[in-house]
Amino acid sequence: MTDDIAPLAARVALADGLESQMAPVRVRVLKPIPPLRSEGLTGEFREGDVITVLRWQAYALMSEGYVELMDEGFDTELFKAYVRERGLGQGQVSSLPFEDFYSRLRDRLNSLRSKGEAAQQQYRKVYMTAMDLITLRMGKILNAVAGGESAALLMDRIVPEERELLRQIIPLVSDWKKRVLGENP
Repeated sequence: MTDDIAPLAARVALADGLESQMAPVRVRVLKPIPPLRSEGLTGEFREGDVITVLRWQAYALMSEGYVELMDEGFDTELFKAYVRERGLGQGQVSSLPFEDFYSRLRDRLNSLRSKGEAAQQQYRKVYMTAMDLITLRMGKILNAVAGGESAALLMDRIVPEERELLRQIIPLVSDWKKRVLGENP
């Protein structure tokens, strides 16, 4: 079973990959950064500066302890997305506030995890809200596929990771239905 899931997981990661890594993010400088020359990032930066960099650059700088991601109200956006999703009927999927929503979610969870014990309560709150939102959206997407709803109707309301999952699920559900009904897949 896990062998069947591995290629899907790789495709979902790829869907999130390049586009997400090129998205701009705001970071706070934790310690002076030596002079840099990188795509859109030149000069020296001092402790306390808030700068905008590409996500891949932020990860590189974070790995060396130079910066931390700024959440800029992500927790509020996550909670609003959950409330909005919960308020819609079973056949409706809302749009998430950002196209790179799941990348931002991972960033936020990683940021809270790295802050130690003091942030663990907030980490649990964000994690549980995210799990509830993901479960709601997944259920709605699966119900739409099982009910034969056109994928085109969902595509403009879901983010890249969900689009890739939808592309993988549709043929699986269709083939399964045909096998159960004794039709040729």
